[in-house]
Amino acid sequence: RSGSISNVGLTWDQVGRPFVTWEEAGEVYIWWYDPIAAATVITKVADGRTPVCTLDERRPEYSANSDIVLFFINTDGGIEYRSQRDRFPVSYPTSITEGGEAMGLDVLGPTDGRRLRLTFWDANEPLGRLRSLYTQPYPVDAALEKAGADSSGSSRRGSPQRCEE
Repeated sequence: RSGSISNVGLTWDQVGRPFVTWEEAGEVYIWWYDPIAAATVITKVADGRTPVCTLDERRPEYSANSDIVLFFINTDGGIEYRSQRDRFPVSYPTSITEGGEAMGLDVLGPTDGRRLRLTFWDANEPLGRLRSLYTQPYPVDAALEKAGADSSGSSRRGSPQRCEE
């Protein structure tokens, strides 16, 4: 890469291949194994900044329901995420729709109750206060998967709904 790279994130896919994300010149990129290309490729995901990623379900018995999820700050200053299940082009907004240049993402990881927690900060807030965004529980077994299916029969992850400070 010839540009200035910052905000590098790393996780592993379901079979242990590396998944890397970074910001370069106001754009979010990923280096990942694309099963359709049968190769590791670099893909521009979107215009944005401060990407963070994780594999949402690490237990081997639930790997069929797991996804790598990628959160970042979009050009409007809101937080959105993309999913491996969709091959990353589909944008899912969160309840944080604006924040500006002073906001940044800090940590993304699993919590109790099959949720993900995204910690972010806003330098415009007193002392750059950290806040957290939690996802809805994601399905991990057949019964939950069926309960979460939409009318087409495909499963959807719970979207981040709740922001706490």
